[in-house]
Amino acid sequence: MPALRPALLALPLALAAAPALSAQTTVVNVEVDWFTAGDHDHGPAACELDGVVQAFARRGVTLNIELSDSIPETAALEFIDGDFGGGEWATIESTYRDHPAGTGWHYGVFIHQYEFGGSPTTSSGLGELFGDEFMVSLGAWPGQVGTPFDRAGTFMHELGHNLGLTHSGDQFGSLVAQYKPNLPSVMAYRYQTRGVAAQMECEGLVPAGHPFHQLDYSAAHACTLDVDETALDESEGIGYGAVDWNCDGDTDDLVAVDLSSQRDWCTSSGTQSDITDFDEWANIISVADAPVSDAVTRVVTCTTREESDLIDAFFGSCTEPDPCAADPAPPHTCWLDAGGGSPGAAGTPELSGVGALFTGQPFAISLDAAPPSALLLAWLAPDSTPFALAGGTMHVFPYTAQLLYAATPAGTLDLATTWPASLPSGFEVWIQFLVQDASVPDGFTLSNALHAGAE
Repeated sequence: MPALRPALLALPLALAAAPALSAQTTVVNVEVDWFTAGDHDHGPAACELDGVVQAFARRGVTLNIELSDSIPETAALEFIDGDFGGGEWATIESTYRDHPAGTGWHYGVFIHQYEFGGSPTTSSGLGELFGDEFMVSLGAWPGQVGTPFDRAGTFMHELGHNLGLTHSGDQFGSLVAQYKPNLPSVMAYRYQTRGVAAQMECEGLVPAGHPFHQLDYSAAHACTLDVDETALDESEGIGYGAVDWNCDGDTDDLVAVDLSSQRDWCTSSGTQSDITDFDEWANIISVADAPVSDAVTRVVTCTTREESDLIDAFFGSCTEPDPCAADPAPPHTCWLDAGGGSPGAAGTPELSGVGALFTGQPFAISLDAAPPSALLLAWLAPDSTPFALAGGTMHVFPYTAQLLYAATPAGTLDLATTWPASLPSGFEVWIQFLVQDASVPDGFTLSNALHAGAE
């Protein structure tokens, strides 16, 4: 079977830098207070929060954090009816908050524990969804204050709720729960206190040299964006290599497993559904200038110490990253469908890609719905100037390379190769097929176009 030649994809093609993120919010301000007791202090180290600042900066968002007041500890903060507007929290806010509601600032406090339903909880924190207040509560975690990454990851997690992010991307409230492996974000329980990059590697979801950061929200780079839990292809994993979803020692099965509501997948028996990644960075919204009333804001409670320990019980004690250390990652992105196909005798030819664009990573491209044994001409280019052609839209123009193939008698084509060992910064590629088809006036149809580019 012919292979798509990576040398052609790596030509020096007048590469342009990837476009900057157009985030809806570009500046986030947070005032931080913390509880202090005689034998421990919940105050986060400056470098722990700086790791979060750098995560925002990578995405073009300025995060300003003001470390403000040390507050005498209350062992279990009374939290009435899940309302930030009442109870002991209201007293803390009126006494210590320097930037009142509506002034463009979020307010977060590192407390010990809080009471929920009249009893102390081991929850790591809670935050208002689309609000301006949140708590980090690690009193039941290691050392009564949590580890450095517990503090950094949970701070970013609870602030994420203020910015409109949930535990499961845009599937919040559905059957999909909070352990999705293909939501590479501290908002997902499996990554909140362990680091996105470290835990994904520990669980075998990505290879060494993968392109994920430790502290991050998702940018929709889990390249199998839509994972059908009723028919999991182990050879694909989440787009970065094979995963043994049923833990039988091989990766060549098609299995049904609930990945999203379970800490582990070997013993999973829950409801299966489609689980998707979500571009959280493109959807963060700060309402600190005009926060929603405490009476109507939804408060989201977060993972408990016991739930966190269950992840360790299955995967073992993975190495916890240092939030104060540098957090580099290779540039990458996934194949994006740009559309543009036109119908023919067997329908509209459908082009799909699996595998991320980053150095040394295997990837595959497949074409379906071509006429039997049809000639196929692939156009490749580093950018796109679309125009109407053959009843569709040709995105790959001006093309810089073209490759000729033939469809199988079933009207398909499967290509597989590996990206070169190095890719220049800003590398992009577009690919689209012209498909021979005697049934249409032009004698050919178009597939949809695929685009991938390094960020």
